[in-house]
Amino acid sequence: MIEKKMTPEEIADTCERAAELVEAGWQQGDWYSPPYMNRWGETFPARYCVEGALGAALGLPVTRFDSAAVSRLRLCPAYLAVAATVHRRNSLGIVGHYLPSWNDNTTHQEVLDVLHETAKRVLGVEP
Repeated sequence: MIEKKMTPEEIADTCERAAELVEAGWQQGDWYSPPYMNRWGETFPARYCVEGALGAALGLPVTRFDSAAVSRLRLCPAYLAVAATVHRRNSLGIVGHYLPSWNDNTTHQEVLDVLHETAKRVLGVEP
């Protein structure tokens, strides 16, 4: 659930849970794509963008677009902490609600790195 105040530990935990989701399946574009099986029987996990993974880690409904959920997410301390990490890295100079643009112009590994770096930073462990 999204709270207006979160402890550093809660923010770090949210970032690490989001990183687990992104590790399993990342995408550019939509918040979420469901797991699927191709015609050869290969199964693929659900995929998330950075916003979708943060939303899912916080218990938001990510399987369908919900503008109220998006608004709540973008004011969440965990989201703002990730945006601050992106800004600190000067990745395209994008902050705040432009995390989707950053996600869509970066790599899977960089998304993971930013989530892990944010978790460490909010706990006072600088990378």
